[in-house]
Amino acid sequence: IPDAAAQESGIVEERPDGTVVVVENGTAELGDKNKAETKEEAKARAMRKAVDLSVGAFLTSSTTVENYQLVHDQVTTAGRAFVRSIEELDYTYDAASETGVYVGRFVVDRAQMEEFVKQATESEQAAQEQIKEDLRVQFALFSMDGRRWMDGTTVHSGDRFRMMVQVEPDAYVYIINKDASGQVFTLFPNSAITSVVNPLPSGVEHFIPGSDQALELDEQTGVEVVYVVASLTPMEELPRLTEQLATADLSGEQRDEALHAGLQTRGIQIVDRYDGPVTQKSTEQNSFSVEMLEGEGRIVREIRLDHR
Repeated sequence: IPDAAAQESGIVEERPDGTVVVVENGTAELGDKNKAETKEEAKARAMRKAVDLSVGAFLTSSTTVENYQLVHDQVTTAGRAFVRSIEELDYTYDAASETGVYVGRFVVDRAQMEEFVKQATESEQAAQEQIKEDLRVQFALFSMDGRRWMDGTTVHSGDRFRMMVQVEPDAYVYIINKDASGQVFTLFPNSAITSVVNPLPSGVEHFIPGSDQALELDEQTGVEVVYVVASLTPMEELPRLTEQLATADLSGEQRDEALHAGLQTRGIQIVDRYDGPVTQKSTEQNSFSVEMLEGEGRIVREIRLDHR
């Protein structure tokens, strides 16, 4: 193994603003990857270790044994959102062993991450208490001409769209968009888009944005992802996670992985392909198709769009 792995690691500074500076190393073997990919994997492993070290003691003291592994796995992946900056200190590739070692200095917002852990733990415990209660969600994502946007739909810059959501019983809804550039936005709740707030009352159609307004795709092409989360209990950690992802020193793919981890909870699968029943609804402007989602306690729906 290259000598870089032997460099001292750990928390080297704790700052008054709640951030910590961590030096960590990560190792990756070449395998079927190229050298650039090997370096990125080593860097990602070093980042994961830095996040784990930053919040590890807090996790141990603040979570129950039964929730520890869930929250630990969730935080060490979603925790990338709390990495404020990354500085490469050294990278060594050993041709004989086909192994790369990355050493980096990571500035981690531990204060924000601890708040995320608290909220994620409380949210999970509350969800477990209500997990057997049925939850039904009607959701529609559609263009202004009524065309349904579903998994793999091709969309274009300038396209205008709306969403409709209806829950039964009362539920908390969060709609998050990761755009083609990798940036993450909360579409709901968002006071700049709609005055509607959580929890949503049962049996009421809510359009986002409201009235005759619409959202519009920007000029950045690529994969757009819309996550729709419905829960019988509040998930206050999600707005905190998306806020941190907006400024995190991460690639678009790493933001996607962190967001995906933050959305996952025990026993709750993300629905990324919907082949269930669809009903039709209409407004004065158009008619549109509505997905009929059902679950217990929480539902997470993921829709990936091909933005060209």
